[in-house]
Amino acid sequence: MKPSRKRSPTARPAPAQKRPRQAAPRQTPARSRTPASAATPVPTVRVAATARIRASREQVWDVLTDFSSMHRWFAGLQAVRLEGSPRVGAQRLVTFVGGLTHRETVTTWRPPFHLALVARGASGPIAPGASVDIHLAEDGRGVRLDWAIEHRLDIGRLLSALSRPIDRGLVGAALRLSLARLRRRAESVAGN
Repeated sequence: MKPSRKRSPTARPAPAQKRPRQAAPRQTPARSRTPASAATPVPTVRVAATARIRASREQVWDVLTDFSSMHRWFAGLQAVRLEGSPRVGAQRLVTFVGGLTHRETVTTWRPPFHLALVARGASGPIAPGASVDIHLAEDGRGVRLDWAIEHRLDIGRLLSALSRPIDRGLVGAALRLSLARLRRRAESVAGN
């Protein structure tokens, strides 16, 4: 006969037997009527450029926000029209060469430091939500202008992924050309 053992209060109970896990019943996913391209977001393309301009921040701001003559220095624009007074919430109608248009809303208006806009409606491949963010800062001998554009191409996920490097290159080249033109225009206003 074996001696009986008393259990100490700190002793651990024997491990319980593990029950085999039962697999959940397999469910077939409901068919979605939304195309796969709409279910997954299209990647955003971000393009940024910087220009150093020998002019005052106010002079650069005046050229930058003279929307009626923006087509003279921004590549690919046919016309830009501001509806209402320049302030947050104002609408800007942008017409590109070739007739594509989109409407932008001013989201930041802080003369002469910061201008930001968001596209609300567009014709063509640029999806609503595209944004422009422009900062001006004193830079010793003039102004440093930082311009960033973010947008999605509404051409499907695969085509967007394939066209992103081309789009980034074309938009980047147009933005750099435009900033060079803006720099020349602002410097001529400043007498430089």
